[in-house]
Amino acid sequence: MTTHHREDLGRANDVATWLTTLIQAGVYPAGSLLPRFRRLTPTLATHEVNVRAALRILHARGVVLCRPGAVARVESPPAVSHSGPAQPARDDKEP
Repeated sequence: MTTHHREDLGRANDVATWLTTLIQAGVYPAGSLLPRFRRLTPTLATHEVNVRAALRILHARGVVLCRPGAVARVESPPAVSHSGPAQPARDDKEP
């Protein structure tokens, strides 16, 4: 009996976020290869379909290059967003 696993988009987004964090931290710099599915799946405690879906998300964002039969390669790290309060414009004029 074969067990079919359905893609969990919420979990795939979590995996994509985790991989993005590792890429931004330099664990997987631009030009490096990501580990194969067999190594990522147990590390992420998820099923391979969710890892594949996460890589499709990152591929669509231009973060990784995925080709059939090849290991995913990091293309460019996504920009780190620094969210915080905007600095008010300074008025150099004295009152």
